[in-house]
Amino acid sequence: MAEDAPKRNTTLSLQARYLLNKEEGNDVDFKRNRSGLKSEDLVAFANSPTGGTILIGVDEEEDATGKQRGKVVGCKIGDGEKLAIISKATSCRPPIDLQVFVETTEDGLSFYRIEIPSGQYKPYCTDKGIYMIRGDGRNVPLTPDRLLDLYVEVQGSQFLNRFRQATTDLERKLQQSQKELKALNKGLYQVKERISKELSDHLCILQSVVVTTEQIEKKLNDIFNQASHAEKLSDDALNFSIRSCMEMQLVSQNLEKMKREVTKISEKMNDLLVQIDSKRPASSKGNVAPFFYKTDLDREKVRKKLKNVSACVEEDII
Repeated sequence: MAEDAPKRNTTLSLQARYLLNKEEGNDVDFKRNRSGLKSEDLVAFANSPTGGTILIGVDEEEDATGKQRGKVVGCKIGDGEKLAIISKATSCRPPIDLQVFVETTEDGLSFYRIEIPSGQYKPYCTDKGIYMIRGDGRNVPLTPDRLLDLYVEVQGSQFLNRFRQATTDLERKLQQSQKELKALNKGLYQVKERISKELSDHLCILQSVVVTTEQIEKKLNDIFNQASHAEKLSDDALNFSIRSCMEMQLVSQNLEKMKREVTKISEKMNDLLVQIDSKRPASSKGNVAPFFYKTDLDREKVRKKLKNVSACVEEDII
């Protein structure tokens, strides 16, 4: 874009001195006043391969050698003048980027130096659609063939630049992707190692659990077998207890029966002893006395034996 304010130099710049010593050509054009500046002039330089410079307030003159050169005649300098120049540039399609400088000679004459670089977005045209280019020291129209060549050249160059930029960006992104992929692979490898370790630990724990489960199952089987054996022993003991009770009841019944029989025998013996006592003689006479005496002794022995037998039977029954 054009600068906001003209740049004044108290002395001519080297660029201005160089251009004033040249004749009008492909890179420089002289304008006596601002009214001589046309949009076609700006478009022609913008479409040129190297751009160019327009000096406003400079006329042509012939030196002693017959060579044309620039002669500073001066022009009106002010914001309005500058805005008019910029307005012509912005009215072009696309707008033309330029720089406006103010040069001043030692005699105090000021003029404009307008620098127009070769445009980046060729081809340029005026607001009326006129395409021009600088050639042979003047502005020449762009023919359709030349306009197409210029368009293809610029667009091809821009495409090539964009392609190179895209290739560079793609290569940079590819390198970045490769770095990210390496980092991802490293992370995946670490995750794989961690998962493998955790699986190995879980497998060891599982194996330990399986072994423990087998041991518990074995213990439970042993306990079940022991419980079954104990149940069998309990059943045997119960059967034995039942049989023992039945046998004890039978023995008790037999004892009761024997007790009753002994009681009957004891009663019979007591009756017998009473009968014997009642039949014993009151006195002994003759040879009878020894017999009865012996009988009496035998009776006493029998009585003692009967008592002893009776006592033993009662103790056994009890």
